[in-house]
Amino acid sequence: MASALLACGAPDGGLDTTTTGDSDTGAADPAEPPVSYTRHVAPILARHCVACHKPGSIAPFVLDDYAAAAPFSAAIVAATAAREMPPFSADNSGACGASATPSG
Repeated sequence: MASALLACGAPDGGLDTTTTGDSDTGAADPAEPPVSYTRHVAPILARHCVACHKPGSIAPFVLDDYAAAAPFSAAIVAATAAREMPPFSADNSGACGASATPSG
């Protein structure tokens, strides 16, 4: 997931297939298609982020399309790797839950 988010944050939309292949030759791996925001990233954001990260919701910025999410790709990777996001009270119900800091 992290590589998909970072690739889609690239200025070219992460469509450079030379980054997914053999590092010695730069050849693309035919078993792995290039990362696509629509195919790989948008479903993850829709499932885990957009309930809160949409216009008028609790989150401070939106992640509901490529233009909105791309500038935050590195931050998304860092926050999810550190398990800061999704927040402890978020679930897959579509509700954002409380925005309180967890104790303990």
